[in-house]
Amino acid sequence: MSQKQMERPDLDDRTASAVKQEGERVGIQQQQSEVAQRKFNPGFYAEIADPDTDTSVWDWIQAEVGPVLAKPQILGDRERSFVEKSELLDANKAERIIAESEPGRLLKKNPELHAFWQGVAGTDAEGYNAPIEHHDEKRVIRDALELATTRKSLSVNGRGLDALTKATTETNVRKDSEQEKKSMRERLTGVTR
Repeated sequence: MSQKQMERPDLDDRTASAVKQEGERVGIQQQQSEVAQRKFNPGFYAEIADPDTDTSVWDWIQAEVGPVLAKPQILGDRERSFVEKSELLDANKAERIIAESEPGRLLKKNPELHAFWQGVAGTDAEGYNAPIEHHDEKRVIRDALELATTRKSLSVNGRGLDALTKATTETNVRKDSEQEKKSMRERLTGVTR
């Protein structure tokens, strides 16, 4: 037996080993991506996390209340007392926003003076905040902060995150099993033809 023939099985073994390792690596990556999809469904998260305040009535409120309506509020893992504190603090914040946007009677009568007090050039200037005069606007502020409190309640004991992962897993498992049944039927019909 020549030396080339002796090296050849060694080369074949290394090639087979490399192919096997590559196959295992691809399989592991595929499995990891499937697990990641089961654990996090961005479409479901986007739907559940959206505060849905994008109507003409609510268009200004997100800028007014800031990060209170942020999407990650539902993903925490907080104690029950957090919601009770949030309820009081959010109600207080709503009343503060309303009180801060209601100038005294002299500024209400003179909008130009009100604009000067806010540090802007006039009532048409960017950054001018007109006083809240209508009960509907006050109700919107209170409702937005009540919505924020409700969203924060999803973070108690990780309920929001738990609901997100369970719903995603159930959806993906059902889809996977339906696809498996379909592909099994296709394979069986292919065999019987």
